Amino acid sequence: ALLVEADAPRRDTAWQALGDAWPDRTPEPRLLLGDSRQLPLLLKTTRVDAVITSPPYGGTYDYAHHHARRVAWLRLGLARGEGARGEQEIGARRNASQGAAARAQWDTELRDVLVAIRRVTKPGANVVLVVGDGWVGGRLVAADAQLSRIAPSVGFRSACPPAAPPARPARRA
Repeated sequence: ALLVEADAPRRDTAWQALGDAWPDRTPEPRLLLGDSRQLPLLLKTTRVDAVITSPPYGGTYDYAHHHARRVAWLRLGLARGEGARGEQEIGARRNASQGAAARAQWDTELRDVLVAIRRVTKPGANVVLVVGDGWVGGRLVAADAQLSRIAPSVGFRSACPPAAPPARPARRA
């Protein structure tokens, strides 16, 4: 708690500077904590102009385990209906080893997120996903290829720039 309190003046100054930079009549932001697949329930009839989010990177972490101490320390608790092991967690590493079935499950989980986002966005809304490649079912799942394949099926146009191939190390003469 001392660490958080010691940093509070700097945090407050940064928030004040951000607020001062907003044009007059800028609406207050509304930040929600919850499962992105439940956005239509969280927002009810509200439609949004933009979504910025970072879904899990498939098969990379067991996020519930990875953040367990932070969640307890910050007294955040887990999402409603979520057990201590993160049964509702999507993209979990512990579920990513069953070959093609795991890859199909990861596609379904990410598609469910996109469907929920689509249901709460206004026409022409911008949606920004910060994503990374995953390792699911013993194979690389390139995030750009996955989104380019799934996004059109829910009514989004993917503007994912293709990932650059890894650079080859220079050969020594």
